[in-house]
Amino acid sequence: MDEIKLDKYNKIERLKDELYDTDFIVIKAMEGYDVRQYGDYKTMRQHIRDEINLIESLSDEQYDELYPIVDELGDAKRTKLMAINVYDQSDNVNQFMLGGAPMWLDAQTRQTLRISIETYQATGAETVTKWFGGQQFTFPTSAWLQMLNALEVYAAEALNVTEAHKAAVMAMDNVEDIEAYDITAGYPQKLNLMAS
Repeated sequence: MDEIKLDKYNKIERLKDELYDTDFIVIKAMEGYDVRQYGDYKTMRQHIRDEINLIESLSDEQYDELYPIVDELGDAKRTKLMAINVYDQSDNVNQFMLGGAPMWLDAQTRQTLRISIETYQATGAETVTKWFGGQQFTFPTSAWLQMLNALEVYAAEALNVTEAHKAAVMAMDNVEDIEAYDITAGYPQKLNLMAS
């Protein structure tokens, strides 16, 4: 394993190169290319800028303490794992359609909604109205619960894919393989939920 020590200047230059790479993604998106494989590049760009600002603010001693040795394999793994996390949190994974409207409900919101719907159902309500993103949705209580079940299964399957991608990257021992690894593969098809 080739281990190299990057001084502050070289580390900042490497991060600026990564920032340029994300600029390239933005340019390709503006030219009409499908760049979904890169996840939320705005978040990634901000992360890189934040790290550059941090390094610039450090003394040489602080830098040496926080960035002692960088190995290419470990750096490639960290970069790819960050990209997996960004993609996992993006609309490429965290989105479904409800009555034609794109949205996402995190785990806490899904749990709260389930409790609410079950409470309505227990009191004999046949339909429930909920508001999301300024839109009103009214469905039978049984339809709400079926949709929540489908969404819960989708979220669990998507998480399994994300964790499998992380495990695959961690098991790799070649920088080129890591960089070429497709973090977008294998995710379940997004749900298009309608009341039935």
